Amino acid sequence: MDRAKESDRAAESAELANYFSKFSAALTRLEDELTRWKNYESDYQALKTTLLDLPKETSHAVMVRANNEIVSAKEKKRRFYLGQNYWETWF
Repeated sequence: MDRAKESDRAAESAELANYFSKFSAALTRLEDELTRWKNYESDYQALKTTLLDLPKETSHAVMVRANNEIVSAKEKKRRFYLGQNYWETWF
């Protein structure tokens, strides 16, 4: 009877070791996947920051001389679209 109990315990021990190794492999795989998704999150946050900051960096108020008067670039565009002379407006 002791031999039967010992073989049952050995089988249970081997089975537990098998389950533990499968569990460890699955846990490692999930941790790697979580790390990958966290990297995606940080990449998207960096992209969001870049896209929100981009308009701040690409549009600046400037003053441009047109003939003998100084006007803003916005006013220059407005005059151009109103049909004033192209050369007077832009140069």
